[in-house]
Amino acid sequence: MLSLVTLDLSWNKLEGGIPKGFQNLCSLESLTLWSNQLSKNIEDSVKTLSCAENTLMTLDLSYNQFWGSWPDLARFSKLRELHLGKNQLNGSVPASVGQLSSLEHLSLSGNSFTGVITESHFLKLSRLHYLGLSGNYFSINLSSDWNPPFQLTGLLDMSSYKLGPAFPKWILTQTNLTGLYLSNAGLSGSLPNKFWDIFSGLFQLDLSMNQIHGKLPNLSTMSLSNVYLSSNLLSGAVPSFSPELRKLYLSNNKFSEPLSCFCATQAPYLGLIDISENQLSGELPDYWKQFQGLEALKLEKNKLSGKIPSSLGNLKRLTLLSLNANNFSGELPSLENCTNTTSIMASDDSFGLSSDEVGRCC
Repeated sequence: MLSLVTLDLSWNKLEGGIPKGFQNLCSLESLTLWSNQLSKNIEDSVKTLSCAENTLMTLDLSYNQFWGSWPDLARFSKLRELHLGKNQLNGSVPASVGQLSSLEHLSLSGNSFTGVITESHFLKLSRLHYLGLSGNYFSINLSSDWNPPFQLTGLLDMSSYKLGPAFPKWILTQTNLTGLYLSNAGLSGSLPNKFWDIFSGLFQLDLSMNQIHGKLPNLSTMSLSNVYLSSNLLSGAVPSFSPELRKLYLSNNKFSEPLSCFCATQAPYLGLIDISENQLSGELPDYWKQFQGLEALKLEKNKLSGKIPSSLGNLKRLTLLSLNANNFSGELPSLENCTNTTSIMASDDSFGLSSDEVGRCC
């Protein structure tokens, strides 16, 4: 098949490496082998593609078990997408990757790369739209005032690398991001002024496991779907979010006001709410029937009081309800409509329930 241009064998159980016969595919533009069980040396496998050096634009070997050092990609001048994430690659990433001037998507997450990533690694990557580097062992040495040659329009993932304590100024230049992942990045203090205006187009945000403090503004005008802000020092009220919200993680912060402002509008796709281990006070509003997609609600270890609202009993998809370690009183409402509920954690003497009675509710 010497004229083959595109080959996609993803989501299979293929083993071995890239066959030697691929050395005859001189017209190949796209090779997608992600999510298989390929486990050969990646340097040898990439060498078999040498005939496609002038044509290959997409190389996706992610979610396999390839091992070895960074392959020689310097001559693949038309390469636009390079997916090497979730393998067993090691050694340093050479600065020559910064010479791949056609590159738009670079994903190296979930390997064992070492060394230092510097500005030289991005020198000519003016077309870069997506950058995923998390889950490796290298360090990142980028000046806070660095002016990147690219403008990302997809995702930036630099989780688990020390970027702080101050929020890097160069990231604030990436105004068209749809996903920002900076979990466990050593950030502390308040978020920069106009942070929420700069990143108004975000769909996914992960700033968890930092030391960020301050209050969250009203976020109902943003299109955030997945929000991960757990394990910070955020305080004040939990704000409203947009109807597009699907997952909300705010646990282990210092939110202290009632939940009256949260989700003033319907959120039909909301599947998980975790605001546990905060200092929420007051009574729970009786607005839960609007969250028909909700599968998990975690509000344990707060200072909530009063009766548990009856609208919780309308959540047919609810599988986990955790309300323990609060100050609720009265009776546990009927959950007979919650046909999928498998775990209820509401242990408190105020309900007068034994563990057997809670078990029967499940």
